[in-house]
Amino acid sequence: METSFLTYSFAGNHFWPLLYIFVPVYELFGIYGLLIVQCVVAAMGIFPVYSLTYEITESKVWARVLSIAYLALPPVSMGVLFDFHVELLSIPLALQATLMLRRNKKSFWFWAVVAMLFYEINAITFLLFGIGLLLRRGRRITGTVLAFISMLYLLIIFFLIMPVFKGEVIMPHWERYAHLGKTPAKAFVQLFTNPIESIKDSISMRDIRQIFFLLASVSLLPLLSLKYMLPALPVLLALILSNWEVQMDVRHAYYAPVISCLMLSAGHGARFINELKWQKPAWFRRLSPVLSLAVIVYAFLYLQIQHPKRPSPFVVRANLRELREALALIPLEASVSADNHLGPRLANREVLLLTPVIEYRDEPVEYIFIDMLEEESKGRNWRKQMKHVFEGDEYAPIYSSKGVMLLKRKF
Repeated sequence: METSFLTYSFAGNHFWPLLYIFVPVYELFGIYGLLIVQCVVAAMGIFPVYSLTYEITESKVWARVLSIAYLALPPVSMGVLFDFHVELLSIPLALQATLMLRRNKKSFWFWAVVAMLFYEINAITFLLFGIGLLLRRGRRITGTVLAFISMLYLLIIFFLIMPVFKGEVIMPHWERYAHLGKTPAKAFVQLFTNPIESIKDSISMRDIRQIFFLLASVSLLPLLSLKYMLPALPVLLALILSNWEVQMDVRHAYYAPVISCLMLSAGHGARFINELKWQKPAWFRRLSPVLSLAVIVYAFLYLQIQHPKRPSPFVVRANLRELREALALIPLEASVSADNHLGPRLANREVLLLTPVIEYRDEPVEYIFIDMLEEESKGRNWRKQMKHVFEGDEYAPIYSSKGVMLLKRKF
């Protein structure tokens, strides 16, 4: 599990043993095969969503509406446009596990274990599910076993397996939470001794909007049954406390462990509407799913139009020819630092970095590939660091046209 995005094994960052089952797909069909599999697997979550919400609401109409909502969820519909991420593949598995847990079926254990093997963060959600079952008569043994297994798995991963691979790194990507404390222990103390100030300093209106987009994608139904969202609370809190914009962005797969709770809560929210005592007219029962579907479609279209993850596929880049010309100048074996949207064209090589990072294990890359017409990920920090590269004497441009720049290391 090596990646040039990190100076240590990726197994020190996430533990994804089931990633290896996709090796044949990659060998036979390359990166395009992986992207197709990701789309298909993510979409298959519609089946457990339909069954789960139908059992909760006892309404095929609500089950269909929430199935559409699942496919329209930003982490699903837009997450598949952000490269290949194993988190997305775990969503249908976690949903199936949630369905089997509700049915009290033994097959739950299989789906739960597979979901955790795909993405270890799912164990946090299952841990909270287990604690919740301890409060329910007749499910306490299941809750105890689930909480114990989930906690044991997390302890093994974080304290036995990951330390072997992460080397001297105390906590991978801790810079995303450094504003809470220099170390995880100090941040933990800060959060519990001064929670209001910590959250106030960490959470902005942008974070609140992200959560609103997520809830609006299921017509705000979880607000009517918030207790079913509680198992997802630690993951949600970790996401919105991060100072890394990509991690907070609801359009990415980082919200994957939240989806099972979100759909479970949405189902119970729809059931709450159906069981309202004052709901006398039959037309209200028929109209409420339609209104919810309208909100779901509006939220989906708003994000796709106002905040698209990728440009329209029908819009050809103005500098497409120049991008291809510059790309042809980069040898297949060369190490490269490139803008994020250019990365997929350079994926099959040993060292690939994202600008403005230009060194891997203290060794500068041979080429830097930039598209100045693309604003994605080019904030103040990016421009500041790349300015030093442009003004330095280590790299020289070998191609420059229509915003496309290709720099080659001099020595």
